[in-house]
Amino acid sequence: MRRSMSVLPLVLCGLLAQDITAAAGNPSSLPSSSPVPAGEQPFNFRFDGMTGNLTYSDSVPSVKDFLGYSTGEHFTRHSDTVAYAKALADASDRVLYTRYGQTHQRRELGILTISSPRNLSRLDSILDRNRSLANPDDIDSARMLEIAGSNPAVVWLSFNVHGNEASCTEAAQEVAYALAASTNPEVERMLENVVVVIDPCLNPDGRSRYINWYDQIVGISPDPNPDAREHDEPWPSGRANHYLFDLNRDWVWGTQPESRQRMAMYRQYMPQVHIDYHEQGMHSPYFLGAGDTPYNVNIPAESKDWFDRLGRASAAAFDRNGLPYATKERFDYLYPGYGKVTPVYHGAISLLTEQAGHGRAGLTIDVEAANTPGYNLSLQDRARNHYITAMSYIEHTAQNRQAQTERFARYFRDSNAGPSDTIAGFVFDADNDPAKLAKLWDLCSLHGFEVHRLTRSVEVPGETVRTYYPPFSTEEQTVSLDADSWFIPTAQPMGRYILTTLERETMVEDRDTYDITSWSYPVMLGLDAMELTEPIASDSLEPVENYEPHAHLALADPADFASSYAFFIPSDDHRFPQALALAAEHNLVARLTGDAITLESGETVPSGSLLVMPSRNDADNTRDFANRAFGKGFSIHMTNSGYPASGPAVGNNANRRFMPAKIVLASGSPLSSLSFGHTWHMLDHVSPTDYTAVNVDSLGSVDWEDVNVLVLPSGWLGSTISGSTLDALKSWVRSGGTVVALDRSARWASSELVGLDSDENVDADSDAEPLPWDTTDQTKSADVHTLTYAQREARGVDRRVPGALIAATIDTTHPLSAGLDERVGFHVFSGSPLPVDSGGYVLARFGEFTPTDDVESQTFAPRIGGSISPPNLQRLSGQPAVTHHRIGRGNVVCFASDPTNRGMNHAGMRVLLNAIHLGPSMSGAQPLGEDEDEHGEGLAGSRDD
Repeated sequence: MRRSMSVLPLVLCGLLAQDITAAAGNPSSLPSSSPVPAGEQPFNFRFDGMTGNLTYSDSVPSVKDFLGYSTGEHFTRHSDTVAYAKALADASDRVLYTRYGQTHQRRELGILTISSPRNLSRLDSILDRNRSLANPDDIDSARMLEIAGSNPAVVWLSFNVHGNEASCTEAAQEVAYALAASTNPEVERMLENVVVVIDPCLNPDGRSRYINWYDQIVGISPDPNPDAREHDEPWPSGRANHYLFDLNRDWVWGTQPESRQRMAMYRQYMPQVHIDYHEQGMHSPYFLGAGDTPYNVNIPAESKDWFDRLGRASAAAFDRNGLPYATKERFDYLYPGYGKVTPVYHGAISLLTEQAGHGRAGLTIDVEAANTPGYNLSLQDRARNHYITAMSYIEHTAQNRQAQTERFARYFRDSNAGPSDTIAGFVFDADNDPAKLAKLWDLCSLHGFEVHRLTRSVEVPGETVRTYYPPFSTEEQTVSLDADSWFIPTAQPMGRYILTTLERETMVEDRDTYDITSWSYPVMLGLDAMELTEPIASDSLEPVENYEPHAHLALADPADFASSYAFFIPSDDHRFPQALALAAEHNLVARLTGDAITLESGETVPSGSLLVMPSRNDADNTRDFANRAFGKGFSIHMTNSGYPASGPAVGNNANRRFMPAKIVLASGSPLSSLSFGHTWHMLDHVSPTDYTAVNVDSLGSVDWEDVNVLVLPSGWLGSTISGSTLDALKSWVRSGGTVVALDRSARWASSELVGLDSDENVDADSDAEPLPWDTTDQTKSADVHTLTYAQREARGVDRRVPGALIAATIDTTHPLSAGLDERVGFHVFSGSPLPVDSGGYVLARFGEFTPTDDVESQTFAPRIGGSISPPNLQRLSGQPAVTHHRIGRGNVVCFASDPTNRGMNHAGMRVLLNAIHLGPSMSGAQPLGEDEDEHGEGLAGSRDD
């Protein structure tokens, strides 16, 4: 039976429905909640000085005029939102529409710029002057004050970064209409003081996924019953974009086109105020204003004061309407990649809003709690509340235009002076892999970081240098910095963001965090880097204007490769898995060097490198491969002899046969949609390779004869793979298949395929002494009742691992380690060790933890950065980060954590790509030397059930 809509309780019916006045007086009633708005205009805002409601020009189409329905009656499709935005620009001289890009699915990304006609006629000049405030070297103090005193402030409103938080775009349309069409003189005066930018939908692909699903299953009228199927969104939900990235975490790294294209446009405007519009669980009150601790220490106190000041303005608007709201809780300012945080480092006062609803709410839903009165939450309610905060933030900024522009200029002036008591800059050695430096350069270009090159070698005092891996300091009296090394100083306009993204250690003031706590980009790239506490003299530096990585090729003409005796692509190129994928695409007969080889030319080729003998391959195919590899910038080394200066001969069995990976990537519930999406993106874009994505519940129909690698993204697989499907999978592994499993799936694979319990780890030190200060975990279950409520809550925080970076050491003798650095930093979200048995191998092992009494400093190795309790570090100490078990002729490779997380940990992804591409070449099914015994029975030390 369909439930009838319940009536709002008094506080949410009488007071909720009042519109806003900037000062006390005469609120008029808004319509009660309904999936179809009716009656008086529900989206009304009384600006300071207004005595009546907003009035509108007939020449500008309203949402209903253009779309044929009122806001809240239907979800608006993205193409219609774009069309309406363009219609507003055509009809109003206050509006400009600018297309700034497109999504993976080719949907248009665009912004509306709304201001007075006079401001829009000189917009380029306004934005030029505004950007000059962010470049203190370009203007003196007098010019700064002149610009701040006359230039409009810029307000940027970002809507619908999560596609299934769908009220956001509906609100954006109403805000745009009100600003474009209002004939009230108060609005006209306000638009003289502000330039408003509205991005109505940051995630069109995710929004379209959600709306298409909803429209397909909703009936003739929406059903408010929470049990109705329209409130049960399927995997993978509309939250993320095409590749299932959470775009709200991607503002900093720019892995997705939506983020990259938006940031380029954002930096043209450089707003003083940015508001990030979201939805949360349907039982929550509206969230506005300042967030909770921890704040990143690189955010200045003045910015935090303005968070509170701006938040209070919207709180006052909600107070006047009797609306419940929350502020200063849950949502912190630590992680630098949020949509509300990245703008802070670009000088904005940036705030989050969260409306109840999310993907469950649909067009209307009954919100009920056990034994309490319920109420009905409609799409109109949700959009209207966002409309209120948007108008409030715009008005407040207009009223404080000069104060905001002066604060904005101070932010960059202070950043340009540099920090007084912390890191002066970052040095990256010239010998770093050019492919890794290219990724660092990309981050710098995206956010306007200035990079300098050392024109000569420079010696600096050892006490001013801190390295990125333990011991995190040097005992040398002087350290020599090589010429051509990069220096990125923190004394520059974007210095605070440079500190935040590049520093090895993030100070976490409150361990009860909302998100991850470490993200040092040099660590995640695996770069050889140093922090300097003293700057480098400017006469030893020159600016780097552009960076084009180039290979140091042994031969100028790639056409000669195909006529050589053999040629090699070194494994220590960060992009080496792309070379393996290219070799697989060409179906080359190739090998992988079993040891380092020194050629007659004196060049050394590291172990695990790709070895191609043209005589074993078709000439045209080999030439095409060599040309394509050369064109991608790979270093290619040629030899005209099979007998090298040192190392195994070209034809030796020590050089293992390369078996091209034929990959199935598992997809679908119960796998994590984010983990699948990140892995999917890695195989499509980060390191392009051929693969087939198969739903996990369809694995039973896979023709395993055509597959040699199965990649399992993280997920609670449980009994999803069972019965005949599990039997077939085990048989395939024993016959030579490779399973690569991540995080939660790794626990499943360790149990179901390797036969290990989660706590079975013969590699662990079972006699480890408890830490003297580990009172939490020493508490026996029988004594837990003696803890206070606060102690129990703190105990939960201690046990949680919010994305700390932990150093792991690579077994460089293992064939899967080809080209890897000796150390890698993995993000860790659990203190549970990965199991391994006596016949297994540990490809990567977390560093040893040495207990100290210095609990508060959190300087414990192997932690590189982030929040993790000493007991959790003790559990991980010396434990496997990546395991490899041989099962019959096949392999099971397990990762304790997912290195694809957010697409930011390129060093970790390289380990994963090695496992995927080199796993088949570890198979006992390949006919080479020591890999088989004389009877062809399989590999020594293998485990077979």
